[in-house]
Amino acid sequence: DDDVFRVFRLARGATSWQSWNGAGSGGGALASRYVTSLAVNSVALLAGTADGTGSGAGKVYRNTLGGPGWSNPGSAPDGLLYDVESLALDRSDRTGRSFLAGSRAFGVWRSIDDGRTWVQKSNGGAASEVVQSTWSIGTVPGSAAAVIGQAGAGLFRTTDIGASTPSWQKTSGLAAD
Repeated sequence: DDDVFRVFRLARGATSWQSWNGAGSGGGALASRYVTSLAVNSVALLAGTADGTGSGAGKVYRNTLGGPGWSNPGSAPDGLLYDVESLALDRSDRTGRSFLAGSRAFGVWRSIDDGRTWVQKSNGGAASEVVQSTWSIGTVPGSAAAVIGQAGAGLFRTTDIGASTPSWQKTSGLAAD
């Protein structure tokens, strides 16, 4: 069944789920095969996707909460934001407009405009292990400034995700399995 790894919505008062994968007023159909993660704010619903083959076909798709229909902003430099494993609302930004994405091949990304454009936040020397792959991303509970990412090489943390090149530190006491 093509809808196994897709997006569904249970409308207020409804008794059955509706598929939200097709084209509609918000844009085209959700084209990737597997939805790996969802994140939402007051403006947009984002779907992180992978194609299941490792070819890099998965992307971040954006829905404006106005009904079915998806856009793929595709504005990451060189198309490097693909095979997205995790999405999270970035609580370090008090505007509520920022999202974080963890990707299989190119680490951590951040959007400060409701998912329209993306900037890589795991590039550079000290972050080389984070660049490998980021399977899970989020903010540290109780600390709106701290972002944590789980990569193949362990657990990493930064408190300056808004910097052009955040400083990532590998946490001690936790090892990758």
